[in-house]
Amino acid sequence: MKSIKLLSLLLCLTLLTGLLAGCRTEQTAIPSAPESSMPSAEDTEATGESPVASSDSGTEAVTDPVEPQPGSLYAEAAARFAAAPNRTMEISITEERITGPETMTETRTLKAQYQDMDTATPVIRVSDLIVIDLIRAAYELLWEDGTVYAKVKEARYYSRQRLEDFLASQIPPTLLQPENYESVTAEGDLLTFSQPLSAEAWALPQEAVLQEAVGTARLNGGELAEVTYEITYLYGSSQIHDVYSVSMTPSVDEDLHLLRPETTEAYTLLGSVEAAVLLLRSRLALKAAGICSWTTTEYLLSEAVSASCYSQDTVHVYATDDTVLVGQSYAESTTIYQEDGSEKNSEYLFSLQYGDGLVTTQRTYDGEAEDPVTTDYLGGGYWSDGEELTDDEKARVRASYNKDYRDDFASDRVFSVPDYNQLKSATLMDVGEYYIIQFSATPDFEESMKQKACYDFFGEASYLDNYATAYRSKGTEGLIAFEKGTFLPTSLALSFAGVHTIYGNPFNLEMEVLTKYRICHPNTYEAISGESLPDEAPEVPPTPLFYEVTGENGEKLYLFGTVHLGDSRTGFLPQVIYDAFDSADALALEFDDEAFWERREADQALDQRVQDSYRYTDNETIQDHISPSLYYLALLRMQIAGEYQLEMEQVKAVEWARLLQGFYLDQGRSLTTSKGLEKRLGERARAQGKEILDVEDPEAHVTLLTDYSDAVQEAVLGSTVFASRKQYLDSVSKTYELWCLGDEESLAAELPDLSEEALAEMTADERAVYEEYYGTLTAQRNAPMAETAASYLESGKTVFFAVGVAHLVGADGLVEALRQAGYTVTRIDTGN
Repeated sequence: MKSIKLLSLLLCLTLLTGLLAGCRTEQTAIPSAPESSMPSAEDTEATGESPVASSDSGTEAVTDPVEPQPGSLYAEAAARFAAAPNRTMEISITEERITGPETMTETRTLKAQYQDMDTATPVIRVSDLIVIDLIRAAYELLWEDGTVYAKVKEARYYSRQRLEDFLASQIPPTLLQPENYESVTAEGDLLTFSQPLSAEAWALPQEAVLQEAVGTARLNGGELAEVTYEITYLYGSSQIHDVYSVSMTPSVDEDLHLLRPETTEAYTLLGSVEAAVLLLRSRLALKAAGICSWTTTEYLLSEAVSASCYSQDTVHVYATDDTVLVGQSYAESTTIYQEDGSEKNSEYLFSLQYGDGLVTTQRTYDGEAEDPVTTDYLGGGYWSDGEELTDDEKARVRASYNKDYRDDFASDRVFSVPDYNQLKSATLMDVGEYYIIQFSATPDFEESMKQKACYDFFGEASYLDNYATAYRSKGTEGLIAFEKGTFLPTSLALSFAGVHTIYGNPFNLEMEVLTKYRICHPNTYEAISGESLPDEAPEVPPTPLFYEVTGENGEKLYLFGTVHLGDSRTGFLPQVIYDAFDSADALALEFDDEAFWERREADQALDQRVQDSYRYTDNETIQDHISPSLYYLALLRMQIAGEYQLEMEQVKAVEWARLLQGFYLDQGRSLTTSKGLEKRLGERARAQGKEILDVEDPEAHVTLLTDYSDAVQEAVLGSTVFASRKQYLDSVSKTYELWCLGDEESLAAELPDLSEEALAEMTADERAVYEEYYGTLTAQRNAPMAETAASYLESGKTVFFAVGVAHLVGADGLVEALRQAGYTVTRIDTGN
């Protein structure tokens, strides 16, 4: 199946194991010396050397030795250093990560010592100090006899690990491979590696794209003494610039064997000590993030008061050097289970908005809203005694409160993530572009979760403890997922349970927590302020496809191909398109999403029908409709995305695919649905009081795209799960760039090939899936769309008809259909 094309259409709507045996040493012929450079008799006498005898004298000619190439010099010195039984590497690392609109800088001071590497009892110690912004943490690893011991601050962990696996997780002693560079030159003892052909494998995460790299090596008496490596690469939505500076010594200044603990009694056994280190780095990255959105869904059950509570807390923080904005919305629904079997429900809503010293809060209880409360921390510009603040004083007050709010919410976002010393068990899973850590937590973490549950439920952390004669924890299990390269978390899931004994009876206290993180996302500012950040004018404005359709009697319709997502370029359309839009009587969209949401909010029956269209019936689950292997992989991806809750088991596979696609887009941090053409055109139409028409019935549209057969649903989900994030985003970006160019031919080539010749190459099952999916997605919808466009033409109105660009192009597209219907369709020059 053509999975990657399927992906684009969905939105048209390790370490080096040793030196290679041979390095690239580009041999250069040594030219013979010109006659003028031959030594004269006077030269010979002055130096005391004999001239070279000619071949005529019967003596064999002597030639100058071939000088070794710089790459060979390095390779030989690196091989000797790597083979040294004892060696030390002191490494300084500076990494600058530009992710979306934010820049983070991390520095590491790392020391790696290798002892007795030529014996059966080698030992290795690695110590590392990590600093992100002003936040720091340190850890130390010691490998000996198949066990790695970790000290993460005061925490102690150990796990079993093979020597080769431990070495593979460290920076290798031979950092640079000459064959990775077009040029290796020497200037004295300094070798320079430039014009990279590829990156050093140990420095580049999976799916990263190399932009630039350069390295140097300094030799001392032919031995390797210092190496630097500087690399810039793209990883997901991040541009990462790393600078490594390494000094190397073929010795160790202490006996590392003496550092091995005599017993593991004070150590906690983990499936992987690397999990503790990566969790530490993820916490640091999360705390340092200035632009962060997260949604925490929490379910609480307390048998002590026969009640359950469901809450959702969404927080957005946009903190830059000159602006701090915070937006929070909290909704809580509590159910009391009464003795007669009835239920008593109550609802509580809270909202907060903070911006540079001004905070507004509002509370609503069971539908009755209190008046919003606004606090100006600048006091209207005056101290309490009436003395007016100077501008400098105002700036200091504002900065103080900005810092307090940023720090408070930075603490909140990491509250439920175990710290370096709170792991009881942990295993690490490598899932493509992400890591997953599954863990259980220590009693002190469980105590904090118990207190949080009681505080959230009763408003007092020790409420149940005041009545209980005993308490027993039933354990805390969790999962955290984060992105490789940046260590930014994407999701956290926690399950906590404990039992209070009150008056001799056991009462369960349970809590389920799911947090979905979207960090460095461009929509954060808009989520707080309700306004988009101003779009910067693109260097190259888009020149999309645009047509004028006319009839014999002067009827007119503008036909515009849209994309359902975009970036700043969708805000800078050619003026000819805006002129046509403003002159039109109405805007026609596939359907007006905003108006449909309003209808759903006002019509509970409609809303229920829409929700039901996404769910399986008769108590069936997704596992009844897709293969076990696909379910397992899809579940991992849903957990990484923070989209999996138990209720998702009843949700159709095509909706799982949509949620995962949305997650990939969020991770891309560039193309967003908030900047899609439908949203922008709808806003412009509403601002002008222009009528908005639905080309398709919204409810029928939703049903059409969710009522696929099981085979199609499995194919759609599979194409999403088996494609990596990069493949998916590359496919979507390709289609978007073709839209920006207005490349009609290439856009048509992206459409599925439903010709008999193409279908004949497929099996019967493949053909059925292909025809059903693509027929439903485009072909079957094009004919009704063309009829609707014709009806608008005959209505006497001038309509700006804007639907997905995939519906316009190709033999079955609207342009050809309207021409066949007798209308004149003229492509308007938009600069393409």
